[in-house]
Amino acid sequence: MALPSLDEVQIAVLQELQTIGRSVPWKDVSKQVASRLSVSPVDLAQTTKGGKNFWDYRRIKLARGGLRKQGYITVGGGIWAITNAGIQYLTPQQGQQGTMIQLIRRAGGEAKLAILLDLVNKYTRGDISESDLTKGIRRLRAGQ
Repeated sequence: MALPSLDEVQIAVLQELQTIGRSVPWKDVSKQVASRLSVSPVDLAQTTKGGKNFWDYRRIKLARGGLRKQGYITVGGGIWAITNAGIQYLTPQQGQQGTMIQLIRRAGGEAKLAILLDLVNKYTRGDISESDLTKGIRRLRAGQ
């Protein structure tokens, strides 16, 4: 099985930090996100050409960089914390909750849920059109 995409990992990191509700060592975040996204032990054992753990260095730390750059998390001394901007990013806009619940029920699966939440958040912020949202949902349903 392939590792989750960087977008899926970023959403899962934010969800995990919000669920825990406090500052967390990055290694704990890595373990919890791997569990949340059902990453297999085989995938977790992959290494880079330099011998570093692929999950930690090519998924978790890249996710950290993107989230930090966007202002969604703070990082210091190996401790990560979600910011108000990160919480707001995960929170559906008022009036969208009924639609979100319906879409989530149709999507199924943690990885699909993370992708779906990202799509809906982009749509509610105006980053993508309704047509792009619909195309993304169709791809999810088709398993792409």
